[in-house]
Amino acid sequence: IAALQRRVESEDIIGEVTLIHKEQAKADYLEGRENQGLYADLPDEVFRDRFSIHVKDLALFEETVERVEGMVGIVNTRAAAEMAEWFVTIRNVATALATILVAILVIISLFIMTNTIKLATFTRREEIAIMKMCGATNSFVRWPFVIEGLLLGIMGACIAFLIQWGIYGAAYRAIADSGAITLFSRLTFQSLAWDVLRAFLLAGALIGALGSGLAIRRFLRV
Repeated sequence: IAALQRRVESEDIIGEVTLIHKEQAKADYLEGRENQGLYADLPDEVFRDRFSIHVKDLALFEETVERVEGMVGIVNTRAAAEMAEWFVTIRNVATALATILVAILVIISLFIMTNTIKLATFTRREEIAIMKMCGATNSFVRWPFVIEGLLLGIMGACIAFLIQWGIYGAAYRAIADSGAITLFSRLTFQSLAWDVLRAFLLAGALIGALGSGLAIRRFLRV
């Protein structure tokens, strides 16, 4: 069994492989069934040792099933292909909606950042005029506003990260307590925190710097 599990895990399109012994398979079968006493004398030999296999990509679901079925030592497979196709469709729709939503939020963020820097340049117009009369170059005047926009973007990213942490944690606890979703493994936010933080900081810095740069180019007459 151990050798067979290693052979299954060696497939590049297969993720986690978990061994379920026949005793556990019987317990899983009886769980939640009414009149469990009727099955009390059911011998363990009725069930087989089995693997619970997680695929890396649902788009390769059927190919994964074919590879597993072709392995020596695998007697039978049970896979819900229609359910997998349904999940692929949901994932594609969610990805498209998320892409559109992110694009809209980026445009809104750029608009807010541009107007914020526009107000900053307007309130400092006398200082800018004095700096220009003293020989300051355009880049010397522009860079403080670009840095200000970058810092504002980073601060906004940190706030958004903390808010998402709280929302994700609340949703994770609610799902774990309800036990509603058992087909999927759940990831704690801590396991994703650094990747999410890096993405937020990078997006915040780029949006802040780009928004301030656009505002200065359009509104700052130096």
